[in-house]
Amino acid sequence: MQAIYIWASPVPKMGPPPLPRAVDDVAAAPRRSRILVIEDDPIVSLAMENLLADAGYLVLASCAGGEAALRLAEHEPPDLILADVKLAGAMDGVDAVAALLPRYRVPVIFVTAHTDAATRARMTALAPAEILAKPISDVLLLHAVAAALRG
Repeated sequence: MQAIYIWASPVPKMGPPPLPRAVDDVAAAPRRSRILVIEDDPIVSLAMENLLADAGYLVLASCAGGEAALRLAEHEPPDLILADVKLAGAMDGVDAVAALLPRYRVPVIFVTAHTDAATRARMTALAPAEILAKPISDVLLLHAVAAALRG
């Protein structure tokens, strides 16, 4: 009779793969920085919310319009604002950020597909921490958020 040996290894962990992180952003946000997302595309908004929450940040809300962002910030002041330019409603992202900045001196990251010279000039006038062109990788977004919150 021949002996049969079976090598058993630990069962691989199931679940989502770990988030990619920039080298200097290995630790999750220690204080659970509060982020306000202003984005009218529900798919992009949900992806940002999930990415930020998985990285340890507290997402206050995703607002599809500038007016909603202003109302929310009154009750829940953010530590950082992520804003698209083109939004639902009369107020665009640049106008919403311009209205929020005097009251809440927080870093702003514009994440937008609108990078024409006139729009870029409007964004630059508000001195954002970063202007990122869509589509954007998870790593780049997390790195920009961490850098903006560090100051």
